[in-house]
Amino acid sequence: MMIKFKHLFGFGFAMVSLSACSDKGDGAPGPADGSQQEPLSSARLVIDETDVAPGASVTGRFIISLAEGWHTYSDPPGDSGMAPIITFSLPDDWSADLSPLPEAERFEDESGVTFGYEEELSVGFRLRVSDKAVSGSAAEIQLSIQYLICNEICLPQSADLRAGFNIH
Repeated sequence: MMIKFKHLFGFGFAMVSLSACSDKGDGAPGPADGSQQEPLSSARLVIDETDVAPGASVTGRFIISLAEGWHTYSDPPGDSGMAPIITFSLPDDWSADLSPLPEAERFEDESGVTFGYEEELSVGFRLRVSDKAVSGSAAEIQLSIQYLICNEICLPQSADLRAGFNIH
């Protein structure tokens, strides 16, 4: 089952990152000067409990961390930008409810006024385990997120995060 949330950033633990890179001439992408570059964005999924009973509710959160000087957008994003798109892929008869986004910061530049987050965005959610889940089995959720980060330029980002559960 897939549940798509357009208004949110849009957990276990998973990490994705993207660094500003250029071709060093050897065919391998990396910083132009050959030094190590900090990621511009990383995402992780945090689940409060992975051993669950049929019919239980489980809370978690999705966290986006941003490099200094970068921001991402809320919903609505304002005059430009892109609201995050989150898609849950859940086992049959499971459900997911996202918490509202936290209050956004206001940014003004030559493109207009936008709303979003610097440093970190943490968004909670609640999962409901199916009443039909079988004790002794395992289940997995997947969360796919598309979002935009901006500084002087904007870069699309995506994350595919997974978490496993033991049904008891």
